[in-house]
Amino acid sequence: MKKKKNLVEYDLFADFENLDSDNVVAGAVTQAATSAAIPAKIEDFGEKIGGARKDLYGAYYDLLESAATKELETLPLSKSFPTLNYRKLLEKGIERWKIDAVRALRDIVPRKPSRRSWLVREWAEEARSLRDIAISVLENRWTQSEFLDELEKIAASENEYTFGMEPNEKVIQKIKDHILMYEVLGHEYDLSALKFDRLCSYEHGQGADDTIALRERKKPGFYCQLLCTGETKEEALERYKMQDRHQEKSPRDKANLFRVYHWQNSNYYFIGCKVGTECLELKAPFADFDAAADYRDSHLTELEELFNKYREIPYEREAENAPRTGKLRRTGNVTPEEFQSTFGFRGVEFGEWVENKKRQESLNNAYDALTDLAEALNLPPRALSLDGTLGLAFGARGRGGKNAPLAHYEHEKVVINLTKKNGAGSLGHEWFHSLDNYFGRKETRTASAMITGNINRIFQRNVSSEIFEALKLIRNVLNNSKLLARCRKLDKRRNTAYWTLPEEMAARSFEVYLKEKLQASGIQNDYLVNYRSEDSWKQATESGVKMDDTYPYPTADEIEDIKAAYDYLFDSIRFKVHDKEYELYSASDDKIRDMLRESELLLPLELTTEQQLLKKMSEKVFGIEVKYFDGAPELHGRFDEDADIIYLNVKAETSVDWTFWHEAFHVMKSHAP
Repeated sequence: MKKKKNLVEYDLFADFENLDSDNVVAGAVTQAATSAAIPAKIEDFGEKIGGARKDLYGAYYDLLESAATKELETLPLSKSFPTLNYRKLLEKGIERWKIDAVRALRDIVPRKPSRRSWLVREWAEEARSLRDIAISVLENRWTQSEFLDELEKIAASENEYTFGMEPNEKVIQKIKDHILMYEVLGHEYDLSALKFDRLCSYEHGQGADDTIALRERKKPGFYCQLLCTGETKEEALERYKMQDRHQEKSPRDKANLFRVYHWQNSNYYFIGCKVGTECLELKAPFADFDAAADYRDSHLTELEELFNKYREIPYEREAENAPRTGKLRRTGNVTPEEFQSTFGFRGVEFGEWVENKKRQESLNNAYDALTDLAEALNLPPRALSLDGTLGLAFGARGRGGKNAPLAHYEHEKVVINLTKKNGAGSLGHEWFHSLDNYFGRKETRTASAMITGNINRIFQRNVSSEIFEALKLIRNVLNNSKLLARCRKLDKRRNTAYWTLPEEMAARSFEVYLKEKLQASGIQNDYLVNYRSEDSWKQATESGVKMDDTYPYPTADEIEDIKAAYDYLFDSIRFKVHDKEYELYSASDDKIRDMLRESELLLPLELTTEQQLLKKMSEKVFGIEVKYFDGAPELHGRFDEDADIIYLNVKAETSVDWTFWHEAFHVMKSHAP
């Protein structure tokens, strides 16, 4: 998921001009789709997923509008007047003056009083007035000139807006000052602590004059530090803009970054640098401290190059995708209706800048890849949408910038996004994340839960023990493999862990498992799964800074045990159909149903007094019928959610009372108390 610097941009079939770009079957050319015309613009289809970049403006407006109904006096300001992602709004193309205005309005909200209800009420009045103005800006109520005129009216008014803590004129001047700050300095930094005032006499040295001072409030005590001065506010801001914080690090800063270390009780000195909790050894050995320090001061550029090489981890996927080979999956361009009826995704969306030709190509490639995935896992294609809960996006939700992921899974919205340029090759990886999260949400009712990432903190209750144990087995096999040690070496090059995260190791290992399953069926689909081979990784990591033995995928020697763990997982998964959607569950559930069918239900006259009382209590309190049966001791009981019946085994290993309350817990969760 890390983005490689200067990654080569590729077109999936750009190097195969004479081949059919839609269907390549076992290396042979098919002409079925070459003449298929691309239809009119393909729009988003299915349910609206929400949260895409093209929805940001509306989403942020809705956020502020919904916050307007919340009580300022009792809730934290982050809930009642939330900050927005201003830089994303700018990337979206929202008018700059609106972003400057809304951020300035949020910045000047005063600190909330901690005591005295009358002070809190006055503070809430001021915060509410500022929030209402921000909402009006996002509602397009004013043009820029009209907004500035409105500020002048508010400054002169005593009644229309009520700022409980300060006079209108003073509050409006603060708004204008912060708008100016963001106009000059941009939105890269938080400027809420800055303010303008006059230069004091003791600071000027010759008495007070009209010089403008730009200051920053510092905690504790909100001490104000003088940043710079100017004849005008614009001049002060321009001087501040040119200060050292906007420049590259000086040689002295680099010297502080690279320090001399030595091992205790030895004469081994080296030049190193802290990365996270690790101390990186860049240059060694040196006879003494002075020799190492002299070398550092005269070779800062060399040390910086070594440091950058150490931190630069190659992208784990191949830069180019080979054309698909294998069984013919379609005979032309797939339509949105065909795609939706085949897979049943909750919604499919495209980024605004994904042109129609690319949209059709993405649908075709995804159709082939998902059909290959379903066959490899022995699941119906429609089951891949995970009971219709999963969404799919093409270039609609990616994030730009350094090291931006080329594909990602969003657990909040339950959607896989593949970027426009380089998302291909990651679909299998991200789908396994969605499967992991599907069972995690079932188990914990928490949106972000991944079973593989939380296996030691989750008490198995809702997901069947068979699937739970299969995912636990996958994690244990990976933790006991050499893969974990290799990934630890990679994480030492980062400030935060990524390569050793259990859910990421599980998803990368699934890629290897999936590729072997595809190869066994004579299929190669680089759009679905495409990662570097061990040899390719070694070639990409020949930097001379101890990058050996860091391959982040299972090797050929390790795959057999890992493959068995994934086989156990997918052999355990069954599906049932309701309203055309496919819900995944455990094969052990079928076994339990078979055992129930083989058991003998007890008649009311055969029940003990205690069993009859428990039955009546359940029907009165929960409105749930209880039935008793005589079955195998290992079968304790079961709650049939479809029929609203609790079955209890009178010959179970556990007591009937314990089993009843266990199943009653499932009843309460099922009925959303």
